[in-house]
Amino acid sequence: DHEVKITEPIAFTYSPQNCRILLRAIYYAAHKEEEMKKYYVTNVDTEVAAYEKTKKIVVINNSKEPKTTELYVEGVLKCRLDMDPMEMRWIDM
Repeated sequence: DHEVKITEPIAFTYSPQNCRILLRAIYYAAHKEEEMKKYYVTNVDTEVAAYEKTKKIVVINNSKEPKTTELYVEGVLKCRLDMDPMEMRWIDM
C-alpha cells in the first residue's frame, strides 16, 4: 500500500528529468506503475504518444541534439531509435 503525504508546497525547476520523476510519482501514487510502461521511451529528452484507434505511435525528440531512445510497448522493447534534433517519428503499432 502506497501512501503519499505532502505537508508543504513542492517546487520543481522544469527539466526533462524532473518531468520523468513527476510522471513516475503519479503512477506510483495511483498504484499503477505497470501502466507507465504501456508506451514508454527510455531517454528523458524524448516522449511518446500512442493513438490506438489509428494504430500509430509517435516518438518525439524534444532536444536540439541527436538522441537515441528505446521504445517499449506493453513492457516489451519494440525498437531502438536514433533520432535527429527535434525529430518526430511515426511508427505502426
